[in-house]
Amino acid sequence: MDDFARKTFPSLPRLARYTLACSLLCLSACQSSPNNDNDKSIAPSAGLTGITWRLTHFVTADIPTSGQTNLMLTRDAGRISGSAGCNRYFGSYQRQGQQLRFSQIGATKMQCMNMTEENHFFKAIQQVNRFRIENHRLTLFHDQQPLMTFERQPETP
Repeated sequence: MDDFARKTFPSLPRLARYTLACSLLCLSACQSSPNNDNDKSIAPSAGLTGITWRLTHFVTADIPTSGQTNLMLTRDAGRISGSAGCNRYFGSYQRQGQQLRFSQIGATKMQCMNMTEENHFFKAIQQVNRFRIENHRLTLFHDQQPLMTFERQPETP
């Protein structure tokens, strides 16, 4: 390393040559990953956690949504929470890449007038095994079948 630095930077003091050579070597090792223009979805680890997602659509059923059902995944603890329309819920999740699974779902037990949305939400969330985020929309899937679509909610101050 010292011969390279001495030949490349002969007028600099030895310590400065060595520091500069090491810095250039480190920088040359850094590369950015290629940009894939065909994939408009957000990286699996980006933008999923720490956001409130509001249910907008059940893909597999013609059940209207109230705008009250939402989902939030914590960044570090592997926990989920939210409202299923009537009751609050909580649970765990496991994620690896775009694979996503929910487990240990629990909820409060209030009885509301119309439980159709909530019942379908709890049934669908148990089937989820992957996700995709595209254009601020979260879609939860079972294999290739989309189950539910959520919209990113603005952050509150």
